[in-house]
Amino acid sequence: MNFYAQGDVTEEAILKTFAYRDVFLYPLTFFECFHFLVSPKPIALTVFSKAFEDLLARGIIKYSKLDTSRLVDNSVLKIPVYYHLAASSPIDRYERNRISKSYIEKARSIAGILSKIPTVKLVCVTGAVAAGNAPKGDDIDFLLVSSPHTLWLTRFLCVLVLKLMGVYRTDENYDSKVCPNIFLSEDSLAWNRHKNVYTAHELLLMKPIFDRGRFYYSFLASNLWVFGLLPNMYQSFDETSFSPASPLTENTLVERVFRITNKAFMKLQLWYMRKKKTVEVTEANLIHFKKNDNLDWILKSYEKRLQKLKLN
Repeated sequence: MNFYAQGDVTEEAILKTFAYRDVFLYPLTFFECFHFLVSPKPIALTVFSKAFEDLLARGIIKYSKLDTSRLVDNSVLKIPVYYHLAASSPIDRYERNRISKSYIEKARSIAGILSKIPTVKLVCVTGAVAAGNAPKGDDIDFLLVSSPHTLWLTRFLCVLVLKLMGVYRTDENYDSKVCPNIFLSEDSLAWNRHKNVYTAHELLLMKPIFDRGRFYYSFLASNLWVFGLLPNMYQSFDETSFSPASPLTENTLVERVFRITNKAFMKLQLWYMRKKKTVEVTEANLIHFKKNDNLDWILKSYEKRLQKLKLN
């Protein structure tokens, strides 16, 4: 049985997009599917629309039934139509979106406090909360960008502030707590690890909640490879956005003091972590805590779905 018109690049791209999101049982709106299209090249909206309608008419994809109890004033429908693979049993996005939005609002207030630390340049929400897929009781993942030569000093200050606020995630207490699990230095924004469809989604789904000056776009400009996997997303950004945030500091006395201080804080924290350290990345310009790394099972689950759909 052919699940799609073999050789039709657009239909294959649409099915790959739904197959990836089906790993999370996550349905998509029409335009979400278009923007996050897993494709070797950009595809025009008119071409995409035709292929999408054909797949829908043939029953290969379907839409979720609408809950009429969520009508506002008995007339205005506020719930978008969500689509998914016909064989999928998707989650209730309405509830996940509601939870995720509440967590993002909490994250914004916390980021406002962290922004008082002068070496914090950018704070982004990542993971399930950023994707609008957070279940009740989930934690809130943060990616932070620091000034050059202050990464470990910045992490120390951020963790200290989060602990003083009582919102720092621990293994014993993680319900709506903040997990600052990725720190990048302003002068080293390129993400060179695991360049795949999972990482591309994670980077493009993340939501900036504090930006001291175009650092979000500098991060994207340093990782343009993601648009090679999700090319339609490039249309969501103005090309002029991809420019450096600001010139880096010169080799001044202040910078040399930061270098020395940062090395001292790096050694101190690595010594503190020595008995608990497993697969964490702890480099001078990158900190990535990934105790529960889901990369392998997500890619394997995605591959199984592609095989079932007879896709490469």
